[in-house]
Amino acid sequence: MDREYKELYSGWEVEGMCAVTPIPSTKSQAINTQKCLFLLGTIHQVAMAMRSLWLMLAVALALLVAVGAQETRYQKFLRQHVDYPMTSGLAGARYCNVLLMRRAVNGPGRPCKPINTFVHAPARQLLTICTHQPDGLRVSAGILPITACRLVGGNVRPPCSYRAYQLNQRVQVACQYGQPVHLDRTF
Repeated sequence: MDREYKELYSGWEVEGMCAVTPIPSTKSQAINTQKCLFLLGTIHQVAMAMRSLWLMLAVALALLVAVGAQETRYQKFLRQHVDYPMTSGLAGARYCNVLLMRRAVNGPGRPCKPINTFVHAPARQLLTICTHQPDGLRVSAGILPITACRLVGGNVRPPCSYRAYQLNQRVQVACQYGQPVHLDRTF
């Protein structure tokens, strides 16, 4: 069989369309039909292999995106509580309503957060709160500008409506591994 295979397909090149006759009448047509069927089978196998490869690559990419998309507790803290410099063009309640949606603090399927505070100071300044004592609750050394967003009316289902309070206060954060991970309170 191997010898026949080598004789049948050695030196064969495809230069155009493959015409297959339903019932070959000559030995030459029979060989051409076999060559065409072999070629079509090979093309099919390559196509299936490529499809499998693309599917595996798509799954691998989706896994990488899912793993890469997972934020750390510090990144979540920054997203939910740090707005420096303060977003311009939004005032009062509109500031809170827009930022809480943009930052995905409130979103589809989540209840409205009763209170959320944005600190208008650089992230590095908040990191200094945790430098000397890297774990536990820590208080800022100085007063920081903040916007406290408080839910209006007690409706816990979106759309959420907030009232904004511009204040200058100390902040107390929970630190983990030298980074702020939770805004505990302001005073």
